Amino acid sequence: MSKYTVLKLVSGQDVIGKKLPNDLDTVDLCVRLHKPMVMLSTTVDNGATIVFLRSFALIAKNKEISIQNSQIITEYEPEKVLVDYYTTMIEYNQKFIEDDLIKGMKSASMVIRDVIDTGSISSKSKDPYEKSLEYWESLMKSSKKH
Repeated sequence: MSKYTVLKLVSGQDVIGKKLPNDLDTVDLCVRLHKPMVMLSTTVDNGATIVFLRSFALIAKNKEISIQNSQIITEYEPEKVLVDYYTTMIEYNQKFIEDDLIKGMKSASMVIRDVIDTGSISSKSKDPYEKSLEYWESLMKSSKKH
């Protein structure tokens, strides 16, 4: 059995991930995946199909999900080229996407907390994510106009 699998879901999504063993309690109920990614495909002008991978659980604890068997239409072992693409995208997400997303959420939380506590954005909210602060300030200004 391959350690990687692709699940076709009743929602129409294809999800690739590293298949994890189930606990005895869940063995017949679900499939567990580590670092799952949704496969999105599109056809470009010349007729070629391009497949994109997007994280299914980018900031989930342990990067794991369980999908109920009732939500799975098919399961198959992916070709090596897809596994290579998947592992490359996992590495890319870890290196470039996850940290920025987490920093952005922390920054947004800090700004929102400041607004909740003081009713406005104070200078203590200034942090390395200045663009985030500018965004929140513009939202505050536009909401006051309405």
